[in-house]
Amino acid sequence: MFNKFVYPFVVMDTRPALIALILIICVLFAGCTSLFPARSSKGPAELTGPSWRLVSYYGGNQTVVSVGPRINLTLKFGEEGNVSGYMDGCRSFSGRYTTLGETIAVTNLTLVDENLCPWTPDTDEIKTTSITLLQKSPRFNINEGTLVFGYFDAQKFLVFQRN
Repeated sequence: MFNKFVYPFVVMDTRPALIALILIICVLFAGCTSLFPARSSKGPAELTGPSWRLVSYYGGNQTVVSVGPRINLTLKFGEEGNVSGYMDGCRSFSGRYTTLGETIAVTNLTLVDENLCPWTPDTDEIKTTSITLLQKSPRFNINEGTLVFGYFDAQKFLVFQRN
């Protein structure tokens, strides 16, 4: 007899809480296609349209190194997640990228050294630094023909100009 009295009372108390929980979940996720949006290998048109020429890079200790005319490093982002580039017109590299909004992940960059032009200390440093920073950069931003890789405005790892 005691069980009959307590059991209906407990069920009545948990039903409103369960209904409220279900309603909250439905409201929070209404219209969502996914809890975690997928990264896309199809970059935005402003990224994939032109080729980009490196103008400066992060040199450590809060310094920015201007490349100037001594080095010609270019990047090209394909529409289907491929990234490729040339250094001094005789060395090429390629890899993959994905984007999600203004975040970017560049992976599997491989340098093809065709031994057509000699390595200098400048080209060797820029090759190593630019490939490392490109794969390390979590975000990109394009503004008035300038492509910046880094952490918003706080840290600019690589700066490119539209060709």
